[in-house]
Amino acid sequence: MANFFIIDHSLRQSGGHHLDYVSCVAKVSNDLGFATTIGTNRAFSSASPAVFADLNRLGDIQCDFRDDTYQRDSYLAGLQHLTRSNSCETLLNDLDSGRFKRIWNACKQRSHRRRRQRFIRNFASDCERFFRASHLTEDDHAFVTTVSELELMGLAVFLSEQPRFAQMSWHLQFHFPIFGGRTPEYDRQGYIAEAVKSCFLTAMAKLSDHSVRFYATSTTLVDQYNRLGIGEFEELPYPVSPEFSVQQNAQEFEQSTALLQKEWATSNVSRLLGESLPEHRNSVLPNSDEGFLGSRTPQVFRFVEPVADSLNPPLGELESSAESGFRKPLRFTCPGELRREKKQVEYLQPLVDQIWESHLATGNVQIVVQRPAPKWPKKKSKIELELPRADGELLHPVIEYAAHPLAKSDYINLIKSSDCGLLFYDSRVYYSRRAGVLGELLSAGKPVIVPAGSWLADQIEEPIFQHVDQLIRSSRHGRTLGLSEFNWGSRNVPMLGGVLSFDKKRHPFRFSINRDKLIGENAMAIQFDWHWPASPGVFCRIEVTQKDSNGDVIDVCSRVVGHRRSCKRVNSLFRMKSETETVDFSLTNAFDESTASVRNAEIHTLSFANEEEARHGFAIGQVGIIASDLDDLSGSIDEMVKYFDHYRDSAMRFADTWHAQHNPEKTVESLVSASKLASRAA
Repeated sequence: MANFFIIDHSLRQSGGHHLDYVSCVAKVSNDLGFATTIGTNRAFSSASPAVFADLNRLGDIQCDFRDDTYQRDSYLAGLQHLTRSNSCETLLNDLDSGRFKRIWNACKQRSHRRRRQRFIRNFASDCERFFRASHLTEDDHAFVTTVSELELMGLAVFLSEQPRFAQMSWHLQFHFPIFGGRTPEYDRQGYIAEAVKSCFLTAMAKLSDHSVRFYATSTTLVDQYNRLGIGEFEELPYPVSPEFSVQQNAQEFEQSTALLQKEWATSNVSRLLGESLPEHRNSVLPNSDEGFLGSRTPQVFRFVEPVADSLNPPLGELESSAESGFRKPLRFTCPGELRREKKQVEYLQPLVDQIWESHLATGNVQIVVQRPAPKWPKKKSKIELELPRADGELLHPVIEYAAHPLAKSDYINLIKSSDCGLLFYDSRVYYSRRAGVLGELLSAGKPVIVPAGSWLADQIEEPIFQHVDQLIRSSRHGRTLGLSEFNWGSRNVPMLGGVLSFDKKRHPFRFSINRDKLIGENAMAIQFDWHWPASPGVFCRIEVTQKDSNGDVIDVCSRVVGHRRSCKRVNSLFRMKSETETVDFSLTNAFDESTASVRNAEIHTLSFANEEEARHGFAIGQVGIIASDLDDLSGSIDEMVKYFDHYRDSAMRFADTWHAQHNPEKTVESLVSASKLASRAA
């Protein structure tokens, strides 16, 4: 029997995505007939006995590794603790600022090098301990799930001294970016590229006799690593547990509905009210509230699955009555580990202040935040949101907190009980980095709100483009306005070929459209092709200002759009106020000072003939909403609440496609098939 070795030396505790990832891969490895062995951090031996036993049923666990990948001295993983400036950059800059500082920096360099060498030696010896009793075959695979340059060099030391491991296939996955920020910033970070490249070359010189394949967890990360020019990196499908999938939820719902129908038929409440359990019309997820949130009309009661930390009322609790007018708020959930680079604290408190009167105090919205318990001796948690004073008694808890980490079943229930995922992370940090919780929410059919210019936005951008494409095709009334019908100033004119050039601050491209060209229309979509740069990484901010007949501003909104991977035209939808007389457009580079340009810009005016078209057509997207910045976040909440039916339904339809791309079977099969293809080529 062939072996499948899974090494995740950062797996230290129960809960979290390290455990989820290993569990997904180990289960598929078993199903494919491999003998599975799992290498974890030594600390995992003290994890929950139940969690340890569950994972041990999927593979033989060996807790052999002393260190995890999150080392401040790593050029790659050091970014996890925002300490890159204190490691690689400091080491590579000239130290000419005085004798004392030169001596101090020299001491820091020696200490830094010693720590790196110690990690490399530890990882090499831990690998030797992990594989000591293994009987190897040429069909064996070893998969190291989270790697930085330090693990690569440690593994190279180990393999160079163990020729018997040359017959098996090695798979190394890189999760951390080489460069910070977006593509235009890469050239300014040559120091980090050179440092990482040097480490790779040193390691690969020792691996020339071994079959080693390199992977990254996102398309943008693959691009970063391939810029090193030292080998071919591939994107590996990131596994999402089937327990989050819509199909799994549908099966659970059918079982729970049958049980509830039986209990309801014999319950005292049933006899008292003389009613039966409402039918679930569309067979969607449990907790999706199709009959309740779908129509947004009060219901007599609602059944909810229990969730840890009293996130939901008990199953079958009588929640409201038609006479009272009570209704369940939409639950906007911020799941996952609280980390500095996400900057949750920076956006959550301003958001609470902005939507307090419109949504929180009225009971339309509830925010659920997952956070760790405060560490001793601190008494206050890292996140403790302050609420404005309420004039009256609140009908529902406005903010609810869930522990982190949660047991797997409780975490799954947290995702399932959500109505929308609120993941407004720092878009610069997450331009290339993957966010695991987004995959779980999309697999479960939950719409999301994410920041523009990030990996998270990339995942839902194409469905939004397709939504606007469909509106342009299906609108019965409307016109297409080209450059000749735009108004612009003499110092702000298109370039040859209809190219519109702009930068971030000094030279935006501005134009306007008068109302006489928009008679009867109540929406408009701008559409264009990217001219420069041709490759992804630069984003256009489209700001639209609507003015009345007196020239007073009545509405301002913005969208941020990037390149479209399908090679079709980029677009964005804007709703129009009935009193609008003039619409001003401003195009700028959203995140960088460099100059960018688009061409073939057109405005499509749209009009919807009936209420049904307007109800669905006026949503600015589908599957989720891309917020352009913090100021746009409260407007995104407004949009999600108003058109929740549309976003929920489109997220449900999208879920099957998403989960098929992230099924754990696809992850393991990609590893195995890649090795087979490589052996045939050799």
